[in-house]
Amino acid sequence: MSRLLLRKWAVWSGRGTASGIVSLGGRLGGAAAPVLTVLIISSTGNWRWAGWSYGALGILFAWGFWRIYRESPEQHPRCNEAERALLKEGRPVESPVSAGHSHRFPWAAMLRSGNLWFMCGAQFWTNVGWAFLATWMPRYLKEALKLSDEASGTLSTVALLIGIGGILCGGFLTDAAVRLLGLKAGRLLPMAGTRFAAALMFVLALQTQNPWLLVPALGMVAFFTDAGLPAVWATMQDIGGRHTAPLFGWANMWGNFGAALSPVFIALINAHLDANGDWKEALWFCAAAFVISGFFALRINASEPVVKEA
Repeated sequence: MSRLLLRKWAVWSGRGTASGIVSLGGRLGGAAAPVLTVLIISSTGNWRWAGWSYGALGILFAWGFWRIYRESPEQHPRCNEAERALLKEGRPVESPVSAGHSHRFPWAAMLRSGNLWFMCGAQFWTNVGWAFLATWMPRYLKEALKLSDEASGTLSTVALLIGIGGILCGGFLTDAAVRLLGLKAGRLLPMAGTRFAAALMFVLALQTQNPWLLVPALGMVAFFTDAGLPAVWATMQDIGGRHTAPLFGWANMWGNFGAALSPVFIALINAHLDANGDWKEALWFCAAAFVISGFFALRINASEPVVKEA
């Protein structure tokens, strides 16, 4: 939904930045939720109040969204002609949809699109490498570095928080790169470059057992991962056209597969390849996952839509 909203409501030359701003809200919410949950439960003495509170906030947000949102700038009474003209600037003209065909999904074009499959591969392997931070990192710090549960949890949160800044930086980066290098290079270079940089940060983390050096390195993995996301989302708007929402969902599904399988891969590596319990094999695997993702990203062409408009 947010990708479709951005495609219609973001300035065409600033889609990367707009994607970063929207995604920043999700990251901040994820960072705030654990603190708020503990605060609500400790204040009320009942965990159900946390669920009720979040449910009420969700209903309030849905009401506000329903009141404010319109399908297009042309339908919004508070959007003036100058703003509509600005939103149309540089935007490719989509062919009109024939009656009775507005909901037809291009399955054949989607399955034939090498461009889309490269995006799916990039998202899959990105999440294989990134999910280590969200799932295994506290245990890694505890077992490999002998830190306490409290220290492991706190440092893991710090590492993930470092990544938040990457979202905004990545949005500015991909929009500036498009203006300087053109659409294709302006999208693929931030996507691929941030994946290779994340792999390098895993390699740097392997060189130390000092948590004050290791945690910032893993934090930079999160930073570079998030810095590449605006280019990913903007690319899906570039190649998705009127089918941006379902095509983005398809590619994102493969990313979710990667996140789901990552803990399984790490567990198998630790069980069968890590003889001394230092977790180095797992970190090398995560670095390799980001390298593979980077090579997939190098094959993505944001100027080649999945469905050619007539």
